[in-house]
Amino acid sequence: MKKIISVIIFVVMVISLSACQIEYTHGVYEILIRSRCIENNKVGNEWIEKFKCDGTIIESGDRITAPLGSKVRVDGIFIERDKYSDKGNSFTNIILEDGEIKTFYVEVVERKGSYAGNKAIWEVEVEVKLIKKKRIRN
Repeated sequence: MKKIISVIIFVVMVISLSACQIEYTHGVYEILIRSRCIENNKVGNEWIEKFKCDGTIIESGDRITAPLGSKVRVDGIFIERDKYSDKGNSFTNIILEDGEIKTFYVEVVERKGSYAGNKAIWEVEVEVKLIKKKRIRN
């Protein structure tokens, strides 16, 4: 009799626990950004790099909270530090899923001087890491 009661209690507990699964709605994501100059034909030596995620300035390693599986826009802006600063920007859209990686390119063209028309090209890699899932109620 004790064995039957133990089995019934165990079954009831398993059913109860399975019905209490948390429905996660959001994730905390770490956005990693790596950039490297892959071409520079005498455009400049000193650069300012800026990145935005859906319009908010971020740095590599910053964390954002967003709905699971949503998509964000990541912009890269490169500015040459010079008397006549040249600027280039581009972007990519990336799905917020663990391990997702996107690469895009930013081109900066020299506008003035004897090297006008020359280009610098930056390769930007964006990687998403899911840190944890959260349940956010409305």
